[in-house]
Amino acid sequence: MDAHIALTTHFANREEESSGVFTKTKHDLIHKYVYVVYEYLAIMNSSETIKSLDCQKYTIQLGLSAITHIYKLAFCNTKNVSTSADHCQKGIYCFIEYIEQTHKLGFVNPSTCANGVVPPFDFTDALVFIYDKTISELRNCNGNSIDEHTGSSSAFSNILSVSQSHQAQGEDFLQCRSSLDMFGRVASVLLWFNNDRLSLVDQMDIIDAHLIDMVEYSQTLDEKMFTFIETVQDTVRDMEKQEYMEFLDMLKKRIKKIGNRGPMHFIPACLYLKTIEGERGKKWIDELMKIAF
Repeated sequence: MDAHIALTTHFANREEESSGVFTKTKHDLIHKYVYVVYEYLAIMNSSETIKSLDCQKYTIQLGLSAITHIYKLAFCNTKNVSTSADHCQKGIYCFIEYIEQTHKLGFVNPSTCANGVVPPFDFTDALVFIYDKTISELRNCNGNSIDEHTGSSSAFSNILSVSQSHQAQGEDFLQCRSSLDMFGRVASVLLWFNNDRLSLVDQMDIIDAHLIDMVEYSQTLDEKMFTFIETVQDTVRDMEKQEYMEFLDMLKKRIKKIGNRGPMHFIPACLYLKTIEGERGKKWIDELMKIAF
């Protein structure tokens, strides 16, 4: 598939551009997660069923949370980045298949989930389905149904055979495991699901431009940084893609300039946001950054 090849090539080039601050395993773990998120959004965007749902953003956010959870559990169990990504990709296709099939059968009614209200269709069933198709195999890998010839789970051996990259060990594994907790948080913040002005294609561009950097920054910066982004989103709710991308670009420039050396003036920045709420000038992002950093 040409699109898939282009996507793989694109993220391979992004990996080459990244700095060598982290261990190779941690670097791979971050880049593979960004690839998985981008691929997930691309598949959601290609589905006519997903596009037809009034609860589209709710569905996509729920699926992303599940895929991120699978990535965490898979890595913690296998210590293998490639195998973890394989599980996520399987989970993505299981999720979209389940939603599309139940929609065809009439269980997902687009008109019943407007205005952000959780629909009567129980998406828990969809989550149980994809967890059963992915996480249950991890349980087998940890001691059940072991293949006597290969020493691995019979349900798992095919995946392992094509994913024989090195396993993280010792301190390397512990650092990676602690980093996983921030992945879903950062992705969810950046994607800004309750902004109706951002299309799925816009969100894909945001992930492509900013998720790698922001996940890497999350390893060294205070959680307050992402609370700050959420505060801006809650206050300046009518941002479209171009303005939002400009805000994220300026934020990254400031982070690169000061690193984790300088304090962030969070409260004054929030007070400034309240003064421009509903009416802001062209230079509001510059002014905000000067106050915040």
